[in-house]
Amino acid sequence: MGSKGQSFAPFEMFVGAILALTLLMIIISAINYFDDKRIEVGRQKLEIGLTNAVAQANGTPLKVKEIMLKRGSVLAGKDVANIMGISQDCVDFGIGKASGLAYSNGLVEVKETIIANLTITCSTQGASQCPVGCKIEIEGAQ
Repeated sequence: MGSKGQSFAPFEMFVGAILALTLLMIIISAINYFDDKRIEVGRQKLEIGLTNAVAQANGTPLKVKEIMLKRGSVLAGKDVANIMGISQDCVDFGIGKASGLAYSNGLVEVKETIIANLTITCSTQGASQCPVGCKIEIEGAQ
């Protein structure tokens, strides 16, 4: 091989490395995009489930399956109550077999990203200050 061929080999490796990095960046961007979409769809499913649970309010559990909860996010009783159109005092959370969640003072804090199933049970047979009372159970999806 002549000297001209030998000096071209490092350039080919450099171009190959740039192409590989470009491809890697495209793949990582696609993964992030689809994770964001999954979180957005989960948020929409949750909102629809909350409003439907209040609308039926007959004590029958309504299940909302496979919602992605992102690490660092917070599910606040006040926000949930606003979506449902009821008082914050009429919403109660329960954390079942979901690891990575912490509950205190009406807030569910997500410690690690998980896929969760929610069971929302609303009833009109609550206390007098709550025409509709709801319990939201959060469990990890299997």
